[in-house]
Amino acid sequence: MTRQALGKGLDALIPGAKKSIDIKKGIVDININDIKTNPYQPRKTFSPEKLEELIKSVKEKGVIEPIIVKEIGDNKYELIVGERRFIAAQRAGLQTVPAIIKNVSSVEQLEIALIENIHREDLNPVEEALAYKQLMEGMHLTQEQLADKLGKNRATVANLLRILNLPEAIRKRIISGEITLGHAKVLLSIEDTGRQKALCEQVVKYNLSVRDLEKILKTGKKIKSKTISSDIPEFRAIEEKLKHFFGTKVRIKGKYKKGKIEIEYYSQEEFERILELLKIQI
Repeated sequence: MTRQALGKGLDALIPGAKKSIDIKKGIVDININDIKTNPYQPRKTFSPEKLEELIKSVKEKGVIEPIIVKEIGDNKYELIVGERRFIAAQRAGLQTVPAIIKNVSSVEQLEIALIENIHREDLNPVEEALAYKQLMEGMHLTQEQLADKLGKNRATVANLLRILNLPEAIRKRIISGEITLGHAKVLLSIEDTGRQKALCEQVVKYNLSVRDLEKILKTGKKIKSKTISSDIPEFRAIEEKLKHFFGTKVRIKGKYKKGKIEIEYYSQEEFERILELLKIQI
């Protein structure tokens, strides 16, 4: 069940790719006005709260970790990695930002950004699926070839790509964390988009689990609102954060001194994905 680790650089994704990339060594300070954002950035959404925290940190201590850029001529640069740091530096009023310059192609630019975001677990499922699609189109890869290069199961890649077939309203619910990949997989089994949307709204309204949704499809009966797993308000906020992190339902049952945390999964692939997030290998 052990898989190839990500986050080891471009060579971990495309073997031998490092040989073709010209890297300018060292960190340089670049004028913020000379840098434009990355059109191939796989990450599309940023947490406002975390961004504000980063802006405060940048105002106090500056940008500690350099961004990565590529030259595009006339002392102008394009961002490869570090968009959140770059935005924070802009909003903090900095004139320059520390950067490492790499000369890469557009496809390599997407590869590096994708690796960095996956390694940091910064992408939501829709962003990750869009990045996979871009890589497949840019490198003319099949799903199986992409899975091999990412060190992932082909079925995992295929299931992730399938969520792009869902209506935009449902994809937005996935991005916000209101429904999980498990819910999305069940909704994909429904051909009628109107019913997909209606059931998606029912999941959100009644806080339904994947099993609840499957039961609705099987019996046709509506399930009433779920009871809150904990009567401690702070736990509800923690549950939401854990749900976003694991991409599935998480419930905390009990009190501060004693209780249990339940993480739902509905397939071997999802179980393996959760283990990867927990950094556990079997």
